[in-house]
Amino acid sequence: MLGFFAWGAIKFLGVRPTDPAPARRGLASLPVDQKTVVALLVGGVVLTALLAAVAVTAISVAVATVVLRSLLRERR
Repeated sequence: MLGFFAWGAIKFLGVRPTDPAPARRGLASLPVDQKTVVALLVGGVVLTALLAAVAVTAISVAVATVVLRSLLRERR
């Protein structure tokens, strides 16, 4: 609801309210069966496990590098 001052401003400026915007249509729904959901979940789990394996490998390489550097410095 517009207040008194808003209606006054509309009259003063000569502005008329416009029609409301048309409703937007939603995206078309696709039929999704249980096998598709399971396949997506399994794929997500596999990709997450691969990402974790890469992170663990990177950390292991970093630790091995630090250890090897310290061992080589002690020999000199």
